[in-house]
Amino acid sequence: MNNSTIKFIYLNCLTNYFLRKNLNYYEGVLYALKNLVQKSNLIQMNRLRLFKFRIGESSPKFLFMFLIFLILVMELIIMFAFDILDYKNYFINASIDATLLVIMITPFLYYFFYKPSIKYVRNTKKVEERLQDERLLLRTVIDNIPYSIYGKDISGRKTLANFMELKYLGAKSEEEILGKTDFDFYPKEIAEAFFNDDKFVIQTGKAVINREEYLIDKKGDKKVLLTSKVPLKDEYGNIKGIVGIGHDITERKRVEESLQKLNLAISNSQEIIFMTDNDGIFTFVNPTFTKIYGFTEEEVVGKTTPRILNSGFFTKEDFKSFWDKIPSKQSVPKTEYRNKCKDGKLIDIEGSVDPIINANGDLIGFLGIHRDITKRKLAEETIRESEEKFKNAFQYSAIGIALISPAGKWLKVNLKVCEMVGYSEEELLSLTFQDITHPDDLTTDLDFVKQLLAGEIETYSMEKRYLHKQGDIIWVLLSVSLVRDKDGAPLFFISQIRDVTDRKRAEKEIQETNEELIKINNEKDKFFSIIAHDLKSPFNSIVGFSELLLEQIKANDYDEIEKHTEIILQSSQTAMDLLKNLMEWSQSQTGRLDFNPEFFELVEVIKDVERLLIGVAEQKSIKILKTLPSNAPIIADKDMISTILRNLVSNAIKFTNTGGKITIAAQDYQNKLTISVHDTGIGIPPEAIDKLFNIDSKHSTYGTQNEKGTGLGLILCKEFVEKHGGKIWVESEEGNGSTFYFTLPHVVK
Repeated sequence: MNNSTIKFIYLNCLTNYFLRKNLNYYEGVLYALKNLVQKSNLIQMNRLRLFKFRIGESSPKFLFMFLIFLILVMELIIMFAFDILDYKNYFINASIDATLLVIMITPFLYYFFYKPSIKYVRNTKKVEERLQDERLLLRTVIDNIPYSIYGKDISGRKTLANFMELKYLGAKSEEEILGKTDFDFYPKEIAEAFFNDDKFVIQTGKAVINREEYLIDKKGDKKVLLTSKVPLKDEYGNIKGIVGIGHDITERKRVEESLQKLNLAISNSQEIIFMTDNDGIFTFVNPTFTKIYGFTEEEVVGKTTPRILNSGFFTKEDFKSFWDKIPSKQSVPKTEYRNKCKDGKLIDIEGSVDPIINANGDLIGFLGIHRDITKRKLAEETIRESEEKFKNAFQYSAIGIALISPAGKWLKVNLKVCEMVGYSEEELLSLTFQDITHPDDLTTDLDFVKQLLAGEIETYSMEKRYLHKQGDIIWVLLSVSLVRDKDGAPLFFISQIRDVTDRKRAEKEIQETNEELIKINNEKDKFFSIIAHDLKSPFNSIVGFSELLLEQIKANDYDEIEKHTEIILQSSQTAMDLLKNLMEWSQSQTGRLDFNPEFFELVEVIKDVERLLIGVAEQKSIKILKTLPSNAPIIADKDMISTILRNLVSNAIKFTNTGGKITIAAQDYQNKLTISVHDTGIGIPPEAIDKLFNIDSKHSTYGTQNEKGTGLGLILCKEFVEKHGGKIWVESEEGNGSTFYFTLPHVVK
């Protein structure tokens, strides 16, 4: 008995005296007790359960206190009764009697209530221990079951979570999630879906069974759970929350979706697909099977394959070979044969059969895939009939004829085609037309083929080149048309091939001749232009100054006579140089210029050119320098080399100012002799360099003292250098002189 109980008893005894003196107080107590009984619904509705609970389920200590309380209440009632009846004379005795009664009843109360309660407590401890073990077992099962198990109160706050639920929530312990809601762990739309299901269970009291729920775990992976939720009720039947269990079916859903896609693919496949058990009894057929063979699924499933598809074309030997392979888990490769439809019609089939083996390696049936090739077989038959029908005309035609598949494979060729391209018929039939078509013509040919297959054109013709087996190019005139079946499907091309190689060769020769004639005509025009223009100028000078000279002779004006005589000499020399260059160039163009290589010393030829032109150079105070090896023997046409050097040095003098320098050099490098003529003259504009060696754009300018050039010198140099197998070029910068180079490959050591 604790201190509060003792205080209560003492206070009760103390107040008895005051209670006896105040009847109004007793009336107040009675009124309060009445209201307590009337207003206490819990006592009115569950008083039996309350007493059962207090006596049968309470602890011994509580029971003893409760009995003492009852005794005190009895004493109070007795005293209260005497006081009300105004038996004041008897009050003291009644009070004493009540006290004695309490003292006498106490041992009996102890024996009948407290002692049995002690025994009850001992039994209760055992029950509690058993319950604790059961709770531990239940918790162990909950935490280790591979399902998500959780509890929530009516507000959606979590009250329980096992290991799997914690894993989905991304929590490490149950304490992390207790009191939290789904909105603390999942995106809003997912949490709202969970909350709505929970609310339905709480509001209706009905369970939600096998509902698919989607969640995203902390790793960001989408999970699919098969969830069941039931209401959680207290001992009075009131719903205080829910309990849920969820099973991860993500993998199962993935497999189901894959199977659904596979099923859809099989159902929509244009191939005939079926499955049988180990005895050859149909277990599955796809819609294409029923469509092509004409059987319904009910008519086929459960029947054996020979009974359904027996056409009579599958021999006993073939059938035996088939069933020898299948049980041994071997595949039957693609085979062409005939099957019978429901209406008796025979169709051509290309089919294969593969064993179905389970995860344990056991044979559980067969998978068959068939393709209806009836149309293809009919097309092939049509082609064979056409070949037979036109065989003679085809083989001995004067032009090449070929049948070519839509893919380009040669199906049939006649003798003329073989003769044109140099392949035998057998060799051609192993090739495609693309294999022997010239690469430059293939794209155009294939474009026409595409248009023909698309129905955009009915035929096409083109000139193209075939590659002969020996490597020659064969020009042909090709005409192609397409043969289709009755349904409009392409069967093969008919190609007519005419050899036009000779014609193309003749056309090429004519074209080359025309080009040569045009070139010659242009050169002729250029030649006459030079004669008409360039020769006219010096001869006009000669005639004009000759007339002046005649007058000055009569007047004895010797100074002017000398001056004009020099001009006449210079003009005559220019005309002579021009005529000489024209003669040499004309001879080179007509092939009448002799090419006579001989052995000579190049240094001597250079010195001869120097002696020839030194007088002209001295008139402008120009020095001619030489940087030459001691000797440079070569084999070349001496006159041509002399002409080259004369023209280059003459040009250098012409375009070099008074007091300038000209350097002639020669160097032997890698079996080639490079000769250069460098001047310190006015240089050449960049835009004029490309015109120097081109007859079509003859370039001629005046020198530093208005010397007139022929315009043919450098063109002639180029002709003569290339005649020797060398090359000529120039390096120049306007205002800083020019250097002309040419090479002679024939160097003698």
